[in-house]
Amino acid sequence: MPSHNDSASSRRLRRLYSNQDFDLAKTISLSAEESRHALKSLRLQPGDTCLIANGKGWEAEAVLRSTEHDLAQFQILACRHEQRGFSLPVTVLPALIKKGKMDTLVEKAQEFGAANFQPLLCERSDYDIAADRFEAVASRWDKIAKEAAKQSGSSQALQINAPIKFDKMLAGLNTENLVLLFHTQAPAQDWVLQARELSKKEKSFSGITVLIGPEGGFSQKEIQMALDCGHPCLKIVSMGKTVLKADT
Repeated sequence: MPSHNDSASSRRLRRLYSNQDFDLAKTISLSAEESRHALKSLRLQPGDTCLIANGKGWEAEAVLRSTEHDLAQFQILACRHEQRGFSLPVTVLPALIKKGKMDTLVEKAQEFGAANFQPLLCERSDYDIAADRFEAVASRWDKIAKEAAKQSGSSQALQINAPIKFDKMLAGLNTENLVLLFHTQAPAQDWVLQARELSKKEKSFSGITVLIGPEGGFSQKEIQMALDCGHPCLKIVSMGKTVLKADT
């Protein structure tokens, strides 16, 4: 794909989403939902330009050419590949909490540039998602993530995965990832020293996995399971004396 260095002015263009690949001079049609957003909410007219992200790290500057059958058709003028905000892919595994708060976590995970999002089923989780309902929930979260990507200017889509039990999560952890399990009783001073050393070893990790507990935190049983799981780069850390809410 050709790349193009965007200008400051292009950053102010309105943003849309399409999961298609981009090529210069190619014409793409947006989905019916995204077309409604472009034509009804943003009131774009033929000749107007905007930015379109495809969720794969590519962003295109495009001009609206047609609105036939209420579908917005754009011609690609320039495209560029955007490096994710983090040098390593970040996977966020938060404990399942109440419905509305999970929506907020999805939004914030997308905004700060996480690559993957997977809810955890923990001993103290106060919310669960039935298997036959997850498709609908995932669809809502995907929509929330796309809107957050437009707002934050990200061209990378958050990958949303089905909830997983804590013990199965531990068994399936990537041994090449740095795993950070946040726990209020972790020795904060030790973590400060560890962080300095870990930053020197960044290139030896393939990614970062962040585990966030429910209201009340992970149970002592879960902490012990994490310590005993044998992962070579699992660290139990804290935010010092500060105790944050599960959805912060």
